[in-house]
Amino acid sequence: MDLNNPLVSIIILNYNHEKFLKQRINSILNQTFQDFELILMDDKSSDNSLKILDKYTNHPKVSHIVVNESNSGSPFKQLVKGLNICKGSFIWIAESDDYSESDFLEKTIGLFRKNNKLSLVYTDSKIVDASGKELGLWKNKKNFFFKSEKWSKDYVNLGLNEIVETLLFKCTINNMSAVLFRKKDLLNIDLTKLVEFKNVGDLYVYSMTILDGNIGYISEPLNNYREHSENLTKKSLISGTLYKERIEYLNKVLSVLELKNVNSSKFNFSIGSFLIKNIFFALDFKYYRSVFDLLKRLKKCFFRRKINYYKVYGLLIIYSIIPRTRIRSFTKQILKKEIVTIVL
Repeated sequence: MDLNNPLVSIIILNYNHEKFLKQRINSILNQTFQDFELILMDDKSSDNSLKILDKYTNHPKVSHIVVNESNSGSPFKQLVKGLNICKGSFIWIAESDDYSESDFLEKTIGLFRKNNKLSLVYTDSKIVDASGKELGLWKNKKNFFFKSEKWSKDYVNLGLNEIVETLLFKCTINNMSAVLFRKKDLLNIDLTKLVEFKNVGDLYVYSMTILDGNIGYISEPLNNYREHSENLTKKSLISGTLYKERIEYLNKVLSVLELKNVNSSKFNFSIGSFLIKNIFFALDFKYYRSVFDLLKRLKKCFFRRKINYYKVYGLLIIYSIIPRTRIRSFTKQILKKEIVTIVL
């Protein structure tokens, strides 16, 4: 295999994951499909990650080891840097605290070869703890949440339908480690917007990548997703930034759907569910600008009558400025009912 012309480029984005890094790298090097280059990236780790990475300097599969002189502050800034040097036609962004089954590439590439309209293929994941103990399957969480057996079997779906049915509302793709991207579709996204995110950039990437193509799913769990105390998502929930970014994600996706003249009635329910789940948390953490910027966007494509818009706008202002009292709780209940009324 020629590293100047690999079929797949694999990017490992590492920051302080020395405990998991060796297992991550070896699970890639032991893939049954071997036509790939491996790009190792470190965002100024303060642990012993660099000592581990140095051991792979001369490995024939490793094309680049990139170490930042200072921490970038965002894994998505690192990702953009990695995308600029990868050579493959397909891209696997393998998160450094996860690990994969040995046939992950063989089976995801196999599905791409059966369907040339696919932009992205993802697999189910086993959820494991820091020690590797299995905690369950990701598909069981999704099937329960959506009251659907959709993820019990393989499927191929039109990308736009997948966005409207699930991704506008909830990230149903476990994480990037479970995904293989077609490079030309991945690079169609606006990378300048991607680097604005620290938490939901992956959701933005999935939605924008599949916008003009198809998405494929393999129900076999070929990825092992690690849940541990250092997960960025848990920290972001505590600070509230996750809710802020979810609001900003929806705003960005809606702006693209507007340009494509997508009928808003197709995703009314998804947006309503999204708002009820996230908007109050964002306001509780005082991310007012993000919420009201989104509301202005929704005025164009979501509210059937101006009176609905101004009613919701006014209630959100009341909710934002009054303290945690019964009046605030009552306002919240009215808002939820108003949102439900609009979307049905």
